[in-house]
Amino acid sequence: MKKRALLVGLAFLLVSCSTTAPLQVLFIRNGVLQYYLPEAETTIPGFSLSLDLNFRDDPELESPVTVNYSLRSLPGRPKIPTDQFFLTEKGTRIALESNGILYQLPGKGLTRMTTAMSREKLETLLDERAARFVVELPEAKSVSFPIPNGMKQNLESLRENVLR
Repeated sequence: MKKRALLVGLAFLLVSCSTTAPLQVLFIRNGVLQYYLPEAETTIPGFSLSLDLNFRDDPELESPVTVNYSLRSLPGRPKIPTDQFFLTEKGTRIALESNGILYQLPGKGLTRMTTAMSREKLETLLDERAARFVVELPEAKSVSFPIPNGMKQNLESLRENVLR
C-alpha cells in the first residue's frame, strides 16, 4: 500500500509540473482511489472537442471508465454522434460501450455526451498510446480529432505511474 501511495503521489507531482490541468486523484475510502483526467480541448476545421475521463480503482468493484466529451459544431447545428471510439498509435480501434446525451445547447452548436469503456480497454489504450478520438455523425460522416496534448500527458502519467 505504501508503494501505491508513493506512485500516486509521484504521478500527481509529475503531471502538476506541466502547463495543463493535472491528473486528479481522490481518496474514496481505504484502498479505493478515483482518478479524474480533466477536460482537454482540441479543434479541427468546423469542430472542437473537449474530452475528460474518470474511473475508480476499486478491487471489489468492476467499475467502467467514464469518458465524457463535448462536441461543438457550427452554431445552431448541434450534432448527435451515433458512435465514437479511440484509435491507438498501432491502429487499434477501441470502441466505447454506451452513448448518452448529457445536454445540448443548439444556439452554440454544442452537444455534451457520456460514454464508457472497460478497464481492459483503458489498459489497451494506455499500452498502445491513444492517437485519435473519432466521432461518427448521423450523416455518415466521421470526424477524427487528435488527442489533446493535456490529455496525452495525463494518460502517459496514468500509464507510467498508476496502472503499473
